[in-house]
Amino acid sequence: MRRVSLATGVLVLLSVLTACSEDTGNTVDTGAGSATDVVDAAGDTTQEDGTAGGNDAVADASDSSGDGQSADAEPTDGAAGDVEGDGDATPDGEADGDTAGDADAIEDVGKVCTFGETKCSGAKLATCGPFEDGWIESNCFPGLTCSEGKCVPVSNNLIIAFDTSGSMTGKVNGCTASGQTAPTCDPTKGCTRMDISKQVFTQALSKIDDKVTRMALFRFPQKLYYKTSTISCTSGFYQGQSKLSTDSGTAQSISPSSTWFWEATNETLCVPFPETATFESKTEILKWMDGSEAMAAQGSCNNSSTVCKPVPGCAGTCCSNTCYVHTDPELRPTGGTPIGRTLFYLGEYLRNSVVIDGKTCSTTDDCGNVNYVCKDGVCKDPARSCRETIVVLFTDGGESNSATNFFAPWVQAKRMAYGLGCQADTDCVGGTVDDPIICKSGKCLPKFEITGYYCSKDMAPCLPGASQGEPTYCAGECVEDPRETFSPSVSNANDNVLRSPDGKPFGVRVYVVDISGATSMKNSASLAISGNGKLLGADAADPDKFLATLESVFDIKNKKVCGAEF
Repeated sequence: MRRVSLATGVLVLLSVLTACSEDTGNTVDTGAGSATDVVDAAGDTTQEDGTAGGNDAVADASDSSGDGQSADAEPTDGAAGDVEGDGDATPDGEADGDTAGDADAIEDVGKVCTFGETKCSGAKLATCGPFEDGWIESNCFPGLTCSEGKCVPVSNNLIIAFDTSGSMTGKVNGCTASGQTAPTCDPTKGCTRMDISKQVFTQALSKIDDKVTRMALFRFPQKLYYKTSTISCTSGFYQGQSKLSTDSGTAQSISPSSTWFWEATNETLCVPFPETATFESKTEILKWMDGSEAMAAQGSCNNSSTVCKPVPGCAGTCCSNTCYVHTDPELRPTGGTPIGRTLFYLGEYLRNSVVIDGKTCSTTDDCGNVNYVCKDGVCKDPARSCRETIVVLFTDGGESNSATNFFAPWVQAKRMAYGLGCQADTDCVGGTVDDPIICKSGKCLPKFEITGYYCSKDMAPCLPGASQGEPTYCAGECVEDPRETFSPSVSNANDNVLRSPDGKPFGVRVYVVDISGATSMKNSASLAISGNGKLLGADAADPDKFLATLESVFDIKNKKVCGAEF
């Protein structure tokens, strides 16, 4: 009786399965996702309908020669096959004259992995198959992506932009705490908006898993200075500014070579996004809210003036040829409310350091971002398509706006969320499947204009004067949609939208948490509308509601589909 080799048995089994798949039109899901690809040692892939993709995957799996030829396609003249031309088998099961088919086909393919072993293939999970000769790829479930050989929740990006304007020294009604003594200004012993905000933010942040939610902290621009005689719970070692001390006020974009920006980023960026998985961003952010502040001399630097300023080689500020750095930082309420400039700096930081697909690299460390790996000489994020980036702007009041000023807060929010000017739909971002953002008359706008007004309470379309019970009624303020009015002059068309180094645009949602308690929040509502986010009102006099508001906005929902691959 003729013996059938293991490879032949596998071939027959696979052929039967393929035929069944073709007859029923069904596929067998072998992974965590909805679509599964089987990759053999030669790199060929079976498609979702069970048919072979590229080269015949079934034939390749039984290739006994290792030369890419399928076993059932070998000649049947007795030179290389296991069947003679006359169909008779030799007593030992070999074909007459067969000198190449003695070895088992599975052994010839070779072991490439260990059964059950897993790894990541872009955003997909790859599992070693039962014959250890190839990998089975499967999509992770919605909201998950592959990391270190496992399907894990996608880590989203959360940026807190904290209001450090002088108005945050305003007293909160009903508060009776006292006993602060500089420089240790315990927020539980103060009654300013800043004190209450630090307490509530500390509680809200303590519930965030910073391995799932990557965080960074910005503030309004403040210059560092070192004058021990003037330190107080109001200003500490800071002096508020309308823009970075190195900013000429004309740049509409920032690149890795813009030294003026990177030398002074510590005037607005308090805690950056983590570069490695071991960086504890939450711990670093909480240091800015514990009420304790200290600075110390750390070497020499090149600035003989008594007026401190940022200089190369000094991580803090330099004056009298001495570099002073914070050994314990703190948020302080001093200065104006430059929301627009802060959003501009924040957006440029994002496209240079956070969403960096296409940045050149030699190793993954060159990317400087925990979400990225270096592949083919550039940084790539396998979960870019499903990673949310949210800015939570916390403020106690708005800033004046202009439809033609590039640095106006509404304009900068729209630039981050949708894009400003455009030549094609691909220049715009944001929107939904049902109502995408498209290029209309050179502006990035929703495809469908519903009413032209939005309700400050829930961002739903509304109409002024609508009565309760009508679909267009607004329980808050019915605010005119400002997005169509923006027509800023941008010298370089590419600067109309945030773009990663590979030139692809990306969108960032801007949520506004307003604790001003003002009767009208039109400015904050327009800012949220422009930023594709929501307005959430809170009152510092009601810490419980304030905390619930922060917790709701910090709870970032994962996108349902992750389609990015290498």
